[in-house]
Amino acid sequence: TKFKPTENVFDFKQAKKFIDYIVNLKGKYRYQKAIYLPSVGNPINLSLLAYLGIDLYDSTSAIIAARNNILLFETGSFQTTDLEEIQCSCPSCCKIKKKPIDMNFQEILNHNYYAINTEIKHVRNAIAQENLRNLVEKRVKADSNLTAILRNLDKYHYDYLEKRTPIHSNNKLIATSIESLIRPEIKRFQERLLSRYQKPHS
Repeated sequence: TKFKPTENVFDFKQAKKFIDYIVNLKGKYRYQKAIYLPSVGNPINLSLLAYLGIDLYDSTSAIIAARNNILLFETGSFQTTDLEEIQCSCPSCCKIKKKPIDMNFQEILNHNYYAINTEIKHVRNAIAQENLRNLVEKRVKADSNLTAILRNLDKYHYDYLEKRTPIHSNNKLIATSIESLIRPEIKRFQERLLSRYQKPHS
């Protein structure tokens, strides 16, 4: 299913509107159709989009970024003019012996493709290891808008997440931020503790 909204709900700056739309869409189609979100996927947000249930992306963001001399990384997006040296060891960047400001469109694009493909592998591994939420919390720190989306998801759509979060996992839960303290696993534990705990007889 490709989005055809009547208003711009893909603006990450409108966190609540964006997350409300995605959750409602997933509630409507559930797992019957794949959800395609065009022109927005990059190394910073892919893990969050996967966590939301988005299935398909495209490379448009990599092309647009390259045309604007922007290098994509999992820690953020940077203009080539802002980098003193290439902070990447991907096959494309390893061949380059010049400063980032001198990179051409194709060199930037090749890097961006590699960065996105690498992040897709990180996401797939995180899903297989049942720790996608940990990866999401790391990535959203690079963008305040993504942090706002995750917080709105936790605050207003806990039921949506709770139904999709395993009760048991063999992986370590890493709680190092405010976002960690309101994730489904912790809220579920708190609720069960309050509802099931019985004071022992003295």
